Amino acid sequence: MKHVPNLLTVLRLLLAPVIVLVYLNQATGSWWCFSLFFIAGFSDYVDGKIARSTGSITEFGKLLDPIADKLVIGSVLVLLTIDNVIFVWITVIILVREISVTIARIWFLKHGVLAADRGGKLKTMLQGFSLLFSLSPIDLSAIALPMLYLATILTVVTGVRYFYQLSQMGTSNVN
Repeated sequence: MKHVPNLLTVLRLLLAPVIVLVYLNQATGSWWCFSLFFIAGFSDYVDGKIARSTGSITEFGKLLDPIADKLVIGSVLVLLTIDNVIFVWITVIILVREISVTIARIWFLKHGVLAADRGGKLKTMLQGFSLLFSLSPIDLSAIALPMLYLATILTVVTGVRYFYQLSQMGTSNVN
């Protein structure tokens, strides 16, 4: 049971290109793409629950779980931006934050892994649900777009906080 969370993380990493291929080969609002994205998001929820409840939180999971989330979310952001479903500036803000945080995570590994906090988890959840609603074959844009705006604001706030925490972690380990 202790390996299940990491297997679910790997599943999400593998689902990202499948979601892209399905999206590119289906009509907009495909139930297939919607379902695959839902599975990816639900697997993130399940792997976190299992990891915490069984004490199976690993360095592998702490590092790769957020990368898997960013890969799935980033892929869908780009696809929806190309199709003019969401604005380019939203995608740029989110991708710049996510890429810079991922690079910082890797760079600061010598100081330890800074796990996602509640704000980061809320940000990921809002991004995920807003993109899920955007992928829906049913028009949910009245919910999806305001949620995505909120997710974008939270993306900036948590990004600033993350880099502040990293700077504190880096200076505390120098002493």
